[in-house]
Amino acid sequence: MSARSRVPVVPWLLALGALGSYWACQEEEERPVGVGDCDDCVGSPLYPPTSMVPAMGGSAGAPGGGSGGQGGGAGTGTLVGNVDAVVEPDLTTAPLGAVVEVRAAGQEVEQVRVETALDGSFRLELVDRDPSLWVGVGSFAADPTSIFMDTLQVVNAQRPDPLELLVMRRPVFEQLVQAGFTANPVELAPELGHVLLRFLNGDGQGISGVTLVSPEPEDTSVAYDLGDTFSDLSTETAARGTMVLLNLGATAYPGTATTVTTDVNGLRRDVDVRTAAGAVTLITTVIP
Repeated sequence: MSARSRVPVVPWLLALGALGSYWACQEEEERPVGVGDCDDCVGSPLYPPTSMVPAMGGSAGAPGGGSGGQGGGAGTGTLVGNVDAVVEPDLTTAPLGAVVEVRAAGQEVEQVRVETALDGSFRLELVDRDPSLWVGVGSFAADPTSIFMDTLQVVNAQRPDPLELLVMRRPVFEQLVQAGFTANPVELAPELGHVLLRFLNGDGQGISGVTLVSPEPEDTSVAYDLGDTFSDLSTETAARGTMVLLNLGATAYPGTATTVTTDVNGLRRDVDVRTAAGAVTLITTVIP
């Protein structure tokens, strides 16, 4: 699949911890993104395949620490690839057409950064070669009126393959929230973080019936996938295996490590997540 074509996307997400192999790849035809179709492939718009790992649980770590932190990998590496924009509430993506910044933990400094070209291409050098490196894409202006929201995703920095990263257009996320939270309307707090969490089976299909266990659903703004939209009237994921959590505790980028606990077909699954103030985190967890 061409990284520059407009791509309809199905939702997703990640579990850190003792990380294993990464799944997913792109096809040369237009298809839902972030779905694992083959072994040992890299590159895909929404919810990059490198963020798909087996759900294994694990501890969250301290604020500002966790996976992707300084010194977490083996030496210094380089990330190359493209950034696409999420341009519709159904999570359709399109070429960026703007300049944003890509940031990640460095081996010798806390963060390294680079601006993309207008077409979204980038080359970020001197990153920590962490197999679960958190990467941020956005304006990093702490401006709630910015057209792009800072967007966090995890990649395998030990692999040389080109990456397909995403950045969320703010109006798109605001529309998603407005349409998905009708029973309990919510305002996005600029000092808090938001998570789009997707569960896939070993065939790359969304897992239905996933429910939030922790943070407490009664105290959390959570909506589940419902066709091409989300609904806070639903109590579990549908065919896309996706939930969205709003206004979670966070600190300024690079953010806070925390854990989201879910029930997947009667089994408890802990997903290690990183949230940053005003940012949206995209995670895909594969459960074989």
